Amino acid sequence: MKKRKIKLLASLTSLVLVVAVMAVGVWAASSATVKITGNVSYNAKGNVSATIAVTDIDGSSQSDQPDKSVTIAPTATTSDNTESISLGDSLTVEQVEGSGTAATWSYTFTIKNNYAEAAENTTLYAKVTLPSAGDNYSISATVKIPSVESGVAKSYTSGTEIILAENATATFVITLTVTDVAVSIDDADVGSTIALSVVSSN
Repeated sequence: MKKRKIKLLASLTSLVLVVAVMAVGVWAASSATVKITGNVSYNAKGNVSATIAVTDIDGSSQSDQPDKSVTIAPTATTSDNTESISLGDSLTVEQVEGSGTAATWSYTFTIKNNYAEAAENTTLYAKVTLPSAGDNYSISATVKIPSVESGVAKSYTSGTEIILAENATATFVITLTVTDVAVSIDDADVGSTIALSVVSSN
């Protein structure tokens, strides 16, 4: 009788494990994909000397794409200097298995003030505009500036102006959060627009 109970208990345990594995397999097979589009664009006005670099793009389909950066040299004019860095064209990212119904995808970019000395009497202002949320996803951002408040990453509100001291770097992490991983997204815009300007105290 005792052996039967042990066998029955072992059988029930095995059955539960099999059902759990099957459930995970079905979930993984039905997980949706997200097609990522967008650029990191910048607009530099005045004698801006800075570097913008896009790194740590979190998506297996983009693993063969190198990190991208652009260096902005100061000019004597105040005309706008605009360029963009592509994040990929219809990049497909498979949702990874996770708890609950949400999943995330993110990328990182940095803005560095290339003026090295305070004696140059320049102040670099940077403002980042994020895309709006879309169907089945939201966009959020954090910013970390090592020279400010010990470099703790803080939530960033789209359009907020920050000041970068000489030789300082701001690191932004832009995150797309998928609401329902069972529903595919065809045109998730994760692009950002960066406005840079320099004010001289001379």
